[in-house]
Amino acid sequence: MIATIDKYIKVLPDVLSTLVSGDERLYAKVYQEETQYARLTQARVNQNGGIFQEQLTLFLSNGLAMVSMSVEGNLPSPDQIRGLVQSLREDLPYVPRDPWLNLNETPKQIETGSTHGSMHFDELVNTLCESAGKQDLVGLVLSGPQVFAVCSSLGHCLIHRGGGSSIDVSFFDADYNAVKRVRRDPELADILPLMNGMSQDLKALRLFVGLSG
Repeated sequence: MIATIDKYIKVLPDVLSTLVSGDERLYAKVYQEETQYARLTQARVNQNGGIFQEQLTLFLSNGLAMVSMSVEGNLPSPDQIRGLVQSLREDLPYVPRDPWLNLNETPKQIETGSTHGSMHFDELVNTLCESAGKQDLVGLVLSGPQVFAVCSSLGHCLIHRGGGSSIDVSFFDADYNAVKRVRRDPELADILPLMNGMSQDLKALRLFVGLSG
């Protein structure tokens, strides 16, 4: 999917340039996400699945005002974009002038970040569950790539790639005391020490609650 979205984005400025006339400026924002997730309860997976979403947002301006439209689902083809732009063009004359409108009209081509997939997702989930021992591990594991881009009829093509893995996990005891950890792109070798540290913190928390009660 990543190679496909890259190709889509890189031809988008040329597509947009063919759809404007006169003093029109057309901008497009693209977002794609492929995320695997697992919800954990009592150190077991109680729900897992995937999220795949794409979104294109078009912005049409005549230099005085701007209108926009978002489409979710499959990214539209050039012919479909043409129809969307025509709808925006019909709405634009009825939009009040925006005195604060300030568009960047200096085209730039920049690529930043890197795409992180979910190669170790299953291993990460298994390591978390196994390392929790007898503790009530509850939390959420996410992993997958994301791509953001802004293109324009003027020639802008700004792409940022991101994503990766993240964990948001807690240990609970029978009295609902809890300790929590959040980690971004955790290493598998760090999971067991993380779980051990949470266990020690939960013991300390129970002691503190007992003394203060």
